[in-house]
Amino acid sequence: MDQKAAISILGKWQLVNVTDEYYSPVNVLKDKDEYVGTPADSVIFKSNNIMYSYSPVSGEEQASYHLINDSTIEMDNELWKITKLTDKEFDVLSDETDVALGERYVVRIHMLR
Repeated sequence: MDQKAAISILGKWQLVNVTDEYYSPVNVLKDKDEYVGTPADSVIFKSNNIMYSYSPVSGEEQASYHLINDSTIEMDNELWKITKLTDKEFDVLSDETDVALGERYVVRIHMLR
């Protein structure tokens, strides 16, 4: 694993938005919701593999995280693909397909410093 990636996620990130998409069947978008972050919405990644999220809507939450490699992070026991990581931007994506039900759920989180 790239130590630079592990170090670069540390600290406070401003939550810009969270986009939820629901597909049924898997290639047909049925529903899309977007939560736009407020100045009070933030996520803080600590070096002890604990992350804190702050929101006026849901309050303060704490969860574990683990950087698997440069492109994958586990947050609160869910795998997320890192789609962008720079000094100023951090984007993650969760894309899950339920083959039996023919459904797909996509969540995108966009954060800035």
